[in-house]
Amino acid sequence: MVANRRGDLTMLIEPIKRYPKPNYPIFQFVQEHPELLEKLPKQWFNNPVLLSAACAAGMLIGCDHGTTSPSTMRSSSVAPVYAHGEGRAIWGGVIFGAAYSFFTEAEARRLILDEFTAAGYSITDTTKAIENVKIPATSYFETLDSVVTYFPTTVSRLQLDGYDSTLSIGYEFVSDDDFYNWRRSDSVLSTVYVENLKTTAERLRQGLMKKQTNTHLGVFYDPLTYYLGYDAADSVVAAQKNKTELQRQVRDFIGWLRSQGAL
Repeated sequence: MVANRRGDLTMLIEPIKRYPKPNYPIFQFVQEHPELLEKLPKQWFNNPVLLSAACAAGMLIGCDHGTTSPSTMRSSSVAPVYAHGEGRAIWGGVIFGAAYSFFTEAEARRLILDEFTAAGYSITDTTKAIENVKIPATSYFETLDSVVTYFPTTVSRLQLDGYDSTLSIGYEFVSDDDFYNWRRSDSVLSTVYVENLKTTAERLRQGLMKKQTNTHLGVFYDPLTYYLGYDAADSVVAAQKNKTELQRQVRDFIGWLRSQGAL
């Protein structure tokens, strides 16, 4: 505090230069360990304020675990979905000239393999499958609102896009074809079509989190970079950006694998 001209004490307001790391699980930690959400009411899942309050109160750790800290909790076997690229496409309505750069399954697998090869690893097996996975039941007519409380799923066999049996590492790339093949029957139709691959990847990760596979898994998605469909030069730029965004997803996954001691 300082005294002003009249002798009154005045409190100075100064910005905080650095924040100490909290001793409770922060919201990002909860996102990376969604199994902790099983301790909370389902109505809280899509409310960051309530989740943050639960973190601060230690509710996610549970009374039966005493003073357990985040560093001693069980590590997840499924990496976070690393958000590089919007991963959402919208067609129809009043949108004119909209186009998106996207990968075929083969193109994505080749890029992902190149990233693992550059890091000194191979992940070429495409025969590995996980049984009874809760797979998102997708729809082209889901709400554009980012807060959705109900996501239907179907229980099915998931054929991984890549796997290394020696290291027990696998991944799934959520593509335009996956979204189409996983779609559900819709009772409501619209002239606007929405394909949200990022959300689909996050929902798939939730389903994989419930499986005991003894495998470290990653879920990637097509960034779906937007450009004006009538501009050829823009399409080249968008394709390069799409490539860069997927590379970032894979590199973050490789970094996560190393942090888990899987590589």
